[in-house]
Amino acid sequence: MQMKEVRKYVRKCEKCGQKLLKNGVECGKQRWRCLSCGTARICKRKDVTKRNQENTYKNHLLRKETANDVAKRRGVSRRTFSRRYASYVTLNDEDEASSKTIFAAYHPYLIIDATNLNCEVVAIVRGQKYVLTWAFSMYESSSLWEVTLYRFNKPGGFVSDGQKGVLKALYNLWGEDIILQRCHFHIKQNIRAKLTNNPESEAGQDLKWLMGFLSHVNDEYQMAIFVGIFYFYYDTHYSFLGERTYSSSPLSRRKWFYTHRRVRSAYRQIADLLEKDQLFAYITHPELNLPRTTNGIEGGINARLSELLRAHRGMTPQRQRQIVNVFLTSKKS
Repeated sequence: MQMKEVRKYVRKCEKCGQKLLKNGVECGKQRWRCLSCGTARICKRKDVTKRNQENTYKNHLLRKETANDVAKRRGVSRRTFSRRYASYVTLNDEDEASSKTIFAAYHPYLIIDATNLNCEVVAIVRGQKYVLTWAFSMYESSSLWEVTLYRFNKPGGFVSDGQKGVLKALYNLWGEDIILQRCHFHIKQNIRAKLTNNPESEAGQDLKWLMGFLSHVNDEYQMAIFVGIFYFYYDTHYSFLGERTYSSSPLSRRKWFYTHRRVRSAYRQIADLLEKDQLFAYITHPELNLPRTTNGIEGGINARLSELLRAHRGMTPQRQRQIVNVFLTSKKS
């Protein structure tokens, strides 16, 4: 209906109402002439103008170019640029459209991760190639992930950093029999934080040495060697990890605690991941072709979002959400 109105407006003379005929091109735009009164004019397509201004503003958000530079290149002032261009991009249109999508297709795996913005958190779900959906919240929690993931049919597996809210949401939606691959990068970070870069105990030194080979485990044979060495170290240092220190303070709530709590926690974390088959799920389930890290989101999406938000720092929280929406929409296909 809109196109018919534009065509009717273009092809009629404003003075005499007679039909206009094409009369060449001027400055890249169609020129029209009335044979009755001789009037010649150029008609602007409002829909094309709106689309061009919207694309200009979206390209500005997806690049590090400042608004002053874009306004100067377009030949307008900074305030005119904000008023004329930014108004064409709504704040939550992509977010609302994404939140209503039902993902009925089967996905071999989903990579799920969240990144912190200045005032809120965005939870992102990525498939094998593209971003599928995302959601905003004030903080990362199980309710946020349930709202983000409930529209999916149960996929083959998941790849996650192991945040407690993510695990709780997955268990609530699909039970505890899901296939989950924990990100190796985050695991190594957690172990390093517990052992430090220079562990003093022999148990810590052995586990730190073994974790250096985690990223080189590519098949079942190498996995068996890794698991065998780990449990050998675990049994060797079992008495050391079980040592206790008793509190002499009458105000203490606990009478004793483990002397080497951080080293013990590191060993128990690896043992728990092996027991739940979350450390080498990419080997035990080769049919899913699971990645071993969340780099599909961390590297190509979260890192780029951080760069864009820093380049456009000073924007309001609503405009920052607009950047996230426009960027993630560009990664959907």
